[in-house]
Amino acid sequence: MTLQRFIKRIVEKEVFVQIINQAGFDSKKADCRLNWGMPEKPDVETLLPMLANIARDRPDIISAKEFRKILVDMGLALEKAEGSEETS
Repeated sequence: MTLQRFIKRIVEKEVFVQIINQAGFDSKKADCRLNWGMPEKPDVETLLPMLANIARDRPDIISAKEFRKILVDMGLALEKAEGSEETS
């Protein structure tokens, strides 16, 4: 997100302003903004093996609870784990 925010600022201040001014408009009045839109979901077939390796080899980096949450966020339908107090 930090890189995206940086690029947004540069594009808005250095690219958009010049183009709007060259077109003969007032860039301050135009207040042109860059909107990235909704981020795309990552490709499950690519991301899943990487996450599985990290979860297996380095449990100090990603916990089982975090791994399950990522899987759910990726759109996988998982049942509630036994003994967990997860809330949706």
